[in-house]
Amino acid sequence: MKVLVIGATGVAGRKVIPRLMQSGFEVTAMVRSEKDIERFENIASNVIIGDILAKHSLDMALQNCDVVINLATAIPNWDQTDKIRNTGTKNLVEMAQRHKVKIIQQSIIFLYGDQEDKIVDENTLIQPFPMIQSAANMEEIIMNAEVDYLILRGGTFYGTGTNMEDNLFELAKDKNLKVSNNKHSFNSLINVHDFAQACVDAVSSNVNKEIYNVVDDYNVSDQELYSYINKLFNNEETQSGGERFLPSLKCSNVKIKKDLGWEPSFKSYKSVIGV
Repeated sequence: MKVLVIGATGVAGRKVIPRLMQSGFEVTAMVRSEKDIERFENIASNVIIGDILAKHSLDMALQNCDVVINLATAIPNWDQTDKIRNTGTKNLVEMAQRHKVKIIQQSIIFLYGDQEDKIVDENTLIQPFPMIQSAANMEEIIMNAEVDYLILRGGTFYGTGTNMEDNLFELAKDKNLKVSNNKHSFNSLINVHDFAQACVDAVSSNVNKEIYNVVDDYNVSDQELYSYINKLFNNEETQSGGERFLPSLKCSNVKIKKDLGWEPSFKSYKSVIGV
């Protein structure tokens, strides 16, 4: 099976491609510059230059392709990310329809909005806030198209290359890792390696036109997570007074386990952080 990976240079793309290769797929990495060709020529089966915002390059890339994994993003450049999600997704869907290619689309659990301390699943109605409206648009474009697809709503990435732990460690070193005064502050995390495996399992599956939450088995509160990290730095009891901008979420991963047979290797943040 031939698989195209868009967003190959991103934190998820760099983990997905080797796993696809190990699973026996013929993998083409789509990159945006000549220098990136050298990075992937010994990792992927093929490397091509392309841009999801350039329809003609997608037309060429999707020829003789069975599945495309779209991991393209430009975060923290939100304007560019919106273009990728809105215009880029329309381009991708049009070309995928033309070449009869299945789409595996990375999305985000934050579309559910703040759910306080309730556990949500894929049947929960989304309530996107303005900053991530384009992610909701992206999903809608794909679901309304005449194309096969699976949408993977990933939790907050942690693990190698994500900088998530590094950012929290820096705050803890300066004794500034503090919880907010929000009544509910829960997190559904996912190790980036486990998200990569979910992409591989999605490619291997015959399941079609479904949405999955890709998250750890364990939902953690800010209080627990920050206290755990502060102890690594011998800090005293975690203080309040911090700020939190993300919605409070506790997401279920039951559906993807049942349908795709996916299992996270890292059951919770404690498997990696501080080890």
